[in-house]
Amino acid sequence: MPQQPTLISIFEKTKDELAASLSGLKLPTDLEKVQNIIASYLNDVCDENSDFRQNLTQSEDYILQAAMSMLNAQRALVTAFECNPQPALSVKAAQPQNSPRLESKASVSASTSFLSAGGGALVGKLLLGGWGAVFGAVAGTAIALYLSQNTRTASVPTERCELETESYDMDTENNHPESETPINTQALLSVIAQICDSLDNLIATFRAQIQRVVSKYESQDKPTIERDFRTLLEGIQSLVGYKRGHSPQEEKYLSKLQTRVEDLAELLDTYDLEAVDYTPEHSEWFEVVESKNATEIKMVTPAVVKNGALVLKGKIFTPKP
Repeated sequence: MPQQPTLISIFEKTKDELAASLSGLKLPTDLEKVQNIIASYLNDVCDENSDFRQNLTQSEDYILQAAMSMLNAQRALVTAFECNPQPALSVKAAQPQNSPRLESKASVSASTSFLSAGGGALVGKLLLGGWGAVFGAVAGTAIALYLSQNTRTASVPTERCELETESYDMDTENNHPESETPINTQALLSVIAQICDSLDNLIATFRAQIQRVVSKYESQDKPTIERDFRTLLEGIQSLVGYKRGHSPQEEKYLSKLQTRVEDLAELLDTYDLEAVDYTPEHSEWFEVVESKNATEIKMVTPAVVKNGALVLKGKIFTPKP
């Protein structure tokens, strides 16, 4: 059986194309453009006619789209563990009284980038539809993780962070020292690869669980009429045996055949089943068939009922108007 295509295998084959599209761009200056490029790239290589999408079941499709919320949660966790204030505040490094003051505010703009990256799924959904939301979430998460990894070393240690109540201007270059830093494409591609691999693992786990359920079901004994309905089978055997072993010309042939039919009907009691004849009170248990040969209501087959609940509808003929 050929191996099914995965997101990571497709990404590894085509990542040079994405690297070329990202070349020369900067974060967070080109944040929205980078998100759109990554989401559109994934949508193109994994379009609805691709081997990857064609090999997904409907359930797997739903799971990947539900994975958006997982990616968004991951983004939120990453942001929570960063030493980042709200946009109305700024961060500065706490300095000894006589030491030079550090002016870096990289973590502030990183926080702003995280908030912007959070719209990746929405951007993808608006631009590319339902699956675009998945790719938008991948793009947004990749950028958030990339910025996290690349600003962590530039930011001051968490324990040395303190909040200032002064507001900052988001358009001021001093507040965004990394805005002119070109993207490290290899680092960003590495983050995207990790996310694709995580989504592949999610699908692989789901498929493994489904296979376990199937294997367990297939290994169980299936109901068989000879084992689970032996009494009913013996009744059928008796009826067929009498019909084949006797001639209609024999005395009392018809009455004995009718007796065996009733014996078979009584065997239904063994399974809490009952053959019920037609009555006006139980008319809803019967299929009505109009017949030009019928002069009155005539039952064709009885209804089969279990504990007062209909199991199998009966049939009646009624005169055709």
